[in-house]
Amino acid sequence: MRLVNRALTISGVRGAVTLGAVLTIPLTLDDGTPFPGRDVVIVLAAGVILWSLISSSIGLPRVARKLVPMVAHWDSHHREEQEVRLKLARAAIDAVDGDVKRLTAKATSEEVALINEAAASVTVPLLRVATSEDTGEDAAEHVRQALHFHHQLNMTAIAARRATLVKMLRAREIDDEIYRRLVHELDLRQASMPKL
Repeated sequence: MRLVNRALTISGVRGAVTLGAVLTIPLTLDDGTPFPGRDVVIVLAAGVILWSLISSSIGLPRVARKLVPMVAHWDSHHREEQEVRLKLARAAIDAVDGDVKRLTAKATSEEVALINEAAASVTVPLLRVATSEDTGEDAAEHVRQALHFHHQLNMTAIAARRATLVKMLRAREIDDEIYRRLVHELDLRQASMPKL
């Protein structure tokens, strides 16, 4: 980390602040006499600027050569972590699928619907992890289709709820306050759905 800080320090120095500060020194005092030591300050500032430019042009390539192996290590470490995340997501999806098959084998039709709904709520975030990684094109397309269907079904459910609320309001089965509160909940649910 010290090497990265050194590279950032060296690459950021250009002398613009130094030059700006020096140029704010007035040429003369209020009585018209030349500002004492102004020339010395300008020469020192120019020396600092030249030194920073020369040192960065010499030092930065040396520091950058040492950074290349570190960046390669970080990149391989990040790739390895992404591969582990993908394996974890796949293992979780497989485990949930297996559990769904086991649970639905001896469930009623109402329980099957509940099990499938619960499984979808668990697997959709995992599917997003799986599609964000570098997967095979066929597997990625399969996951994208599953996410699309999940999104489409959610939108259908929200639209059906909205239509039912409108019918209930028109039939005066519910009052305005309940209608507005439930429509607001549907708006929030729709807004929180990820865009595909």
